[in-house]
Amino acid sequence: QYLFVDEFQDTNNTIFNIIERIRKKGKTTIYCVGDPEQFIQSFDITSKIFANIPIIKTSTSTKFDVELNISNYRCSERIVSFINNFSARPFGAVTFSQESKTGYVGENVKYISTHSNAIEIIAVFNTLCNEIEIPPNDRCIIVKKNDMVTRVSTALNHNIKSPNKYLNGSPIKTIMDNLLSSLRLSQTEFCKKYNADVLVLRKHAIAILKAVQNGTIENENTYGNFIVQNLGLEIKSGIPIKIDNIRAFFKNPDGAEAITVSNIHNIKGLEAEAVLAIAKTQQELLLWLETDRTTRESFRDKEKTDYPRLGYVAFSRAQKFLSIACLEEISAATAQKLNSLGVDII
Repeated sequence: QYLFVDEFQDTNNTIFNIIERIRKKGKTTIYCVGDPEQFIQSFDITSKIFANIPIIKTSTSTKFDVELNISNYRCSERIVSFINNFSARPFGAVTFSQESKTGYVGENVKYISTHSNAIEIIAVFNTLCNEIEIPPNDRCIIVKKNDMVTRVSTALNHNIKSPNKYLNGSPIKTIMDNLLSSLRLSQTEFCKKYNADVLVLRKHAIAILKAVQNGTIENENTYGNFIVQNLGLEIKSGIPIKIDNIRAFFKNPDGAEAITVSNIHNIKGLEAEAVLAIAKTQQELLLWLETDRTTRESFRDKEKTDYPRLGYVAFSRAQKFLSIACLEEISAATAQKLNSLGVDII
């Protein structure tokens, strides 16, 4: 018997205990793969000490055979050289360091010094992408929080795509799922509570889609009002849906000129030829650029504990071209930090 565990760095202790019970039976070959530097789930895990997450504990255990995979088939040589600043971790006598297997050198990592205005930052990014012939649909803008996603979306006149893993399938199914989440009901519970069937739920989803398309629903607040006032339903929880995710289904349906925009958690596991990572503040940027392993792993507070690794996740999405920016003007010391990491400031 075989068990394959992907994204092992995000395994919490509850799941790991299940894996351990299977392992101890001695009847199953277990293969776990993950990257400790991509652990960005501290808000949803029982262990608050980085050294105690399962992937770190098992890497030092004699009960497991540890094999380092240093081959990077996504990022160019220059991007790999940059992200190696953040992922150096000793495993016994060996320090982890990746090697690019893409076959291309790529562009130097760039820092766009234009600040305070997302529109101007994005304009510079697009110009740089045009110069190296990376089309809009292969570009991605990554930020930390959803308020920044909204700001970037507005700067792009909402001509955006959400990460592909959230745009598979029908927009109606996506809206139905999010509507049920807002109502805190399963499909069966919805049908029972409102004396309806699945066709009524689908009808509501179509009404929501049309309301987004004609401008009746412009944001999450008007989405909530529409559910209550127009559909006569009762919201029980927060609104998980992002209106731009719906809008992306029918604006530029082929996605040819739309740029992907995402927060860091949603973009995890995906990639783009060109990436622009925008920090909201200089403090946020400095945490992304932190190279000291002890500092990167130290617990600060619930809001900031994953910040260094969030930067690593964002940076490592880029295949050929990585650029970084900040909405605040950076200090000379921060500029020096960027230079020390081999980043060109433009």
